[in-house]
Amino acid sequence: MIHQEHETAAPEDVGTDEVIRRAMDAARELTGLQLAYVAEFLEGKQYLRVMDGDASGIGLELHAPLALEESFCQRMVDGRLANLVPDTAANPVTEALAVRTDAGLGAYVGVPLRLPDGSLFGSFCCVSPAAEPALSERHVDLLRMFARLVGDQIGQSRQATAVQRAQGEFLASVSHDLRSPLIAVQHLAEDLAVRHADVDPAEAGVLIERETRRVLSMVEDMMLVTRQRAGQLTLEVAPADLADLAASAARSVALAAGPGGERVKTELPAAPLMATLDEKRVAQALQNLLENAVKYSPGGGPVTLRLRADGPTAVLEVEDEGIGVSVEDQAHLGERFFRASTAAERGIPGIGLGLATVQAVAALHEGTLVVESRPGVGSTFSLRLPLDANRNR
Repeated sequence: MIHQEHETAAPEDVGTDEVIRRAMDAARELTGLQLAYVAEFLEGKQYLRVMDGDASGIGLELHAPLALEESFCQRMVDGRLANLVPDTAANPVTEALAVRTDAGLGAYVGVPLRLPDGSLFGSFCCVSPAAEPALSERHVDLLRMFARLVGDQIGQSRQATAVQRAQGEFLASVSHDLRSPLIAVQHLAEDLAVRHADVDPAEAGVLIERETRRVLSMVEDMMLVTRQRAGQLTLEVAPADLADLAASAARSVALAAGPGGERVKTELPAAPLMATLDEKRVAQALQNLLENAVKYSPGGGPVTLRLRADGPTAVLEVEDEGIGVSVEDQAHLGERFFRASTAAERGIPGIGLGLATVQAVAALHEGTLVVESRPGVGSTFSLRLPLDANRNR
């Protein structure tokens, strides 16, 4: 009797399921054992996720939890039990476990099942109700080979699922974030079209420009990150004064911030600080850092942009007194679509591309982005870029 998982698989998972099934089928044939299974370790329990073969006389069920301390597999993984047990009744470790008699296990071969990143998923095993004295270490080596194949397939499937989930969340977030400014522009334009008495044309123009900037910023971030990942992004570099560039970025963000723009401060050197760079891209990165600082400082605290030279390197620091980022989240801030838990918990909108854009710009200029942050205290993002040694003497 063939036992397999009966959950409906997405089309992209069919190949993975087929590879795993064939690996299990081959493992059974080569070991001569009756049943093969893939077990997952989760929260102190072992769950059989896929089974292949004849389960008659073996009391194992799909998805039924078994305490890890009661299982053969946990003892095999941590070294308390050999990978190969030809006769479970004659082995002092397995003989004492109730699962041996409850499940009717007479012979066991198992190996750890790890994902491509090295993390432990569970185990890949073959069992029979009767002892099998012909089993040898050669069979263990075969199972290890199949376990690597199955682990790679599970890892790829999980990665594909994570990408799909991230894309879905990204599209939902983009739709929401684009909709808000576009609706605001639409309403203002409608009021201007009918010359509504309560609408000041000059004020409406400022608001329309601000909302349009928001939309363009999101679109430019998406384009930059997409092109950079595809290897299609080229830089248009030329000598530029970072002090002027920083001052311009601060003014732009202060204008877009509206009434809260006065809290955007700058501490810039009086003399030019020259670097050869793509001015448009670096300005985009600085604006993203400043906009994030304003957005993630809901209490209205100050946001400061500083520029200084550190030997052959320019350091552009954006400091805020906002919600901050946990140490765990800091390692993921440059990833596409990633949202820090502090932002998500407070419902602060965003599509998770702002810092990915900054990271991409830094890498393209052979620079770095460093963050120092404490939840509830604030953050400092430092963008470090190479200076022109000959132009700053």
